[in-house]
Amino acid sequence: MLYLTYCFYSKVRSGSFKKTNYFQTMSGFVIKVLLPLALAFIMFGMGLTLTISDFKRVISLPKATAIGLINQLILLPLFGLLVVTIFPLSPTLTVGVLLLTFCPGGTTSNMISYLAKADVALSVTLTAISSMATVITIPLFLGMAIKRYMGAQQDINVAKIVLPVLVIAIVPVVIGMVIKARSASTAKAIEKILAPFSVVFFIFIVVVAIYNDRANFFTHLKQAALPVLVINIVMMAFGFFSARLFKVNLRQSFTISLETGLQNGTLAITIATTILSNTEMSIPGAVYGLLMFFTVVPVIIFARKALINPAN
Repeated sequence: MLYLTYCFYSKVRSGSFKKTNYFQTMSGFVIKVLLPLALAFIMFGMGLTLTISDFKRVISLPKATAIGLINQLILLPLFGLLVVTIFPLSPTLTVGVLLLTFCPGGTTSNMISYLAKADVALSVTLTAISSMATVITIPLFLGMAIKRYMGAQQDINVAKIVLPVLVIAIVPVVIGMVIKARSASTAKAIEKILAPFSVVFFIFIVVVAIYNDRANFFTHLKQAALPVLVINIVMMAFGFFSARLFKVNLRQSFTISLETGLQNGTLAITIATTILSNTEMSIPGAVYGLLMFFTVVPVIIFARKALINPAN
């Protein structure tokens, strides 16, 4: 509702209701309303699982948390920058790939850490802190990327990115946390209801991105698939070995691997289509959403076997 209010206010203020049939086209309604609402519900569900202690855990796990956050917020975007200089991509797809690296893993990485029998508490801590940091990092990095690769092709006002990211990605998390703090049983009950819908919303967001780029999707798929796969696989490996290099235990190393290599594709898609109104830019996020499950299954299997020993 907060996002709808913001959207309505911005449209009335700009006078664009007089120029367009904004709410009269289903495509516009889906992209501008349903898509951000779907993401907001996903982030709200994540908030229902978080507590203040998840943020305080950085004190008890300083080394693992620091490595994970540096990997997610700094080294991953830098590696993305290297990848887009190697692979020949259009300016828009280049920014789309970089945007994906600016969106650290959401609830998906927590779920996969659980399936892999990794350190779920560390996963939740990394997700919580990195998600809050995105209100600063995404507008800043995205503004720089658009200016560098697209120039006049895409109007960008960093300040105008901050509010939508805050409203659709951060506020729902905070609301979920408040509910959890006031009544853990209520939060758990709501979470049980929302959990299946989170998967549905994730699929919905990916499908919308593909549908809106249907005329050129397979062309863009061929261009974006390999860079996205390289980022996903290499950064999962880097996350694991960087943690082991600093003598982080095996269970936490697998967590850092997953948190480093798994991105919040739904957030990337929503920012591209809803905030920037650029369907081509959303394709790397959609392609990632299709391919990531093929890469994480082997990691889950390997981690479960490696972590059979409780000492790990």
